[in-house]
Amino acid sequence: PGSGAAEKLRDKMKFAAVRSNTLHKEYDIEVPPSIVLHRKFDEPRIAYPERLYETEPIVSWIESNSIPTFGELTYDNAQDYLSRQLPFVLLFVDMKDPAAVKSLVEPLKAVAKEFSSGASFIYLDNEKFGSHQARLGLSGKTPALAIDDFTKNLHFPMNKEINADNLREFLTDLKEGKLEPFLKSEPIPEKNDGPVKVVVGKQFNEIVFDKTKDVLIEFYAP
Repeated sequence: PGSGAAEKLRDKMKFAAVRSNTLHKEYDIEVPPSIVLHRKFDEPRIAYPERLYETEPIVSWIESNSIPTFGELTYDNAQDYLSRQLPFVLLFVDMKDPAAVKSLVEPLKAVAKEFSSGASFIYLDNEKFGSHQARLGLSGKTPALAIDDFTKNLHFPMNKEINADNLREFLTDLKEGKLEPFLKSEPIPEKNDGPVKVVVGKQFNEIVFDKTKDVLIEFYAP
C-alpha cells in the first residue's frame, strides 16, 4: 500500500524507504512498516495513524495533511485546494503587514482544525485577489471573511468581527443550514401583486419554481 501511494503521488512530493533501526527509534516507530510525513508548516512531522492495509486511505491521508490548517493561497497551490472539492473559508488580508496577518490567523487555526474535514481554510492577499470580494458579498476592505462553496456556487459573507468565537459560530450555523447565501439582487418590490410580477434574485426560486402554478418568465436587458 505504501509503494502504491508513492506511485500515485510521486509527481507531487518525494518518497523514501527507510530500513534503519536507528531511525525507527528516532521516529518512535514500534511496529514497522509505518509512514511519516514531513511538512514545513503546523506540526513538522506526523505519522500515519493506522496500519498500512489499503492504498487509497493512505493517499487521502497524505493529500489532506499536505495542506496547512490555515494556509496562504498562491497561484502555485490553488489547484491543490481546488482538487479537495471542499468549500473555501477565505480570509482577505493586507499582506503588507505580516505581523497583523499572523496575529489574526494564529487564533483562528484551532477553529480551522475543528472544521478541517469540511472546508479548506485560506488567507489571501487582498491586493492580488481582492476583486473576488464583490461576488462573495464583501465590501472590498480588509480583513474580510467569507465562505465560497464553489461546488454549489453559494457564497456566505461573515458580517461580524473576525475572531475565533465568531468564526466557530459562523461555521456551526453553516453546518446546521442556518445561513442564507449571498445573492446579487435588486430589492424585493414593496408591491408585487399585479398580473405580471417582477422577479428579483432574492425571490427567484420562490416565484419561478412555485409548484402550485405554471410560470412563464421573460428575461430582458433593461
